[in-house]
Amino acid sequence: MSISTPDFQFCKATHVYTLNGKILPSVTQVLKETGLLLYYGLNDYQMTRGTYVHAACELLDKDELDFESLDDTLKPYVYAYIKFKKESGFAPVLIETPLYHPQLMYAGTIDRTGRLNSKKVLIDIKTGSPHPATDIQLAAYEELLDGGAEEVYALYLRDNGSYSLIKKRDNKNFAVFRSALHLYYYKKEHLNGN
Repeated sequence: MSISTPDFQFCKATHVYTLNGKILPSVTQVLKETGLLLYYGLNDYQMTRGTYVHAACELLDKDELDFESLDDTLKPYVYAYIKFKKESGFAPVLIETPLYHPQLMYAGTIDRTGRLNSKKVLIDIKTGSPHPATDIQLAAYEELLDGGAEEVYALYLRDNGSYSLIKKRDNKNFAVFRSALHLYYYKKEHLNGN
């Protein structure tokens, strides 16, 4: 079960989620701090590029993107997203929507929800290569929607204007995320002195 309320805030600049002033860990933060998500070989440029691609696709979906001002390195990724939407007929409903889980006390931003092949879907946009932790990440986002998605996908946008859409494979991965979340809170309380 997920909720978005006035007491729940997300600061894009710092990427911090708070509920009544208390910081909630993000899905990505939980995976990183428990060793499930390691970015081997990624540098600051690649991480920043991914952030900018997300922002450009968000502006595109909101009909606010100025293509003339778009950096040339971002254009192939945006074209890949446009190609995906055109070929699949996907029309987003939720766009970059922060949510939190009121029982488990974690948060995340849902990249997209919408309809694909007449099913309600959740789509997480990626600009890197597939990672073993992606299914765990997708399971955590799916739980935030509390049954609001029939299928869950990672959409990989490429620098050559192509894309690949990969369906979440394992429905047992939320148990892995839940264990990671318990470990995250245990470490925070008992090992970090917080």
